[in-house]
Amino acid sequence: MRIWRYLSDDPRIGGKMILFECACGKQRLIPEFNQDTYDQALEQVRLEGWMIESDHPDSSQLCPVCSEDWLLNTIIRPQYKLNWNGIHGLYHWKRVETNGLRLAKHTGANKLVVHYFAFLHDAKRIDDNTDTGHGERAAIWIQNEVAKWLPLKKDELEMLLSACAMHDTNRNALLPTVATCFDADRLDLPRVGKTVDPKQLSTNYAKLSYIIDWAAKRAKRNDTR
Repeated sequence: MRIWRYLSDDPRIGGKMILFECACGKQRLIPEFNQDTYDQALEQVRLEGWMIESDHPDSSQLCPVCSEDWLLNTIIRPQYKLNWNGIHGLYHWKRVETNGLRLAKHTGANKLVVHYFAFLHDAKRIDDNTDTGHGERAAIWIQNEVAKWLPLKKDELEMLLSACAMHDTNRNALLPTVATCFDADRLDLPRVGKTVDPKQLSTNYAKLSYIIDWAAKRAKRNDTR
């Protein structure tokens, strides 16, 4: 990705612009008025999922779409042991992300953490049954091998590790972001014929009947949207 800084001739802006450009052609344009604005722009695109600080030789500073493809195909898929499109694979992860991002609008969860949880929480499974401990394995793997490539701050990484480590053993979460991750995953249980029990959910928004029904319909259809 390239970062351009230039003067705009648009009178509505009247100043410098920052252009973030991915190799795929996607662009993100943000006005720059001073150094604080530049720093805020970097933080804004980071939270949107742009990989602007990764030193991974294959990441090449990517937009959100390319970043997701890179994470899936370069980091996760080469080591994943199960069916890529199975009940704990890609389609499940995409629904968990959609669930989580919808919940986050109401729970105040960190959306970037929710995004990475969705794609990483089951990445170290070795079977599609109970597989107790797969969450802890994922957390250890993320901490030792993956975290250095992710555009996460220290507190965000800690929340991601906690959510992954505990999602298969402990559903009692105090942090809104971790609780949102847990609920996003549990709302997809109907894909394996299970009914979601509101008492097993952590956030009030996830417990709403229309949210449970919305997630259940998508799960049963194996819908990835």
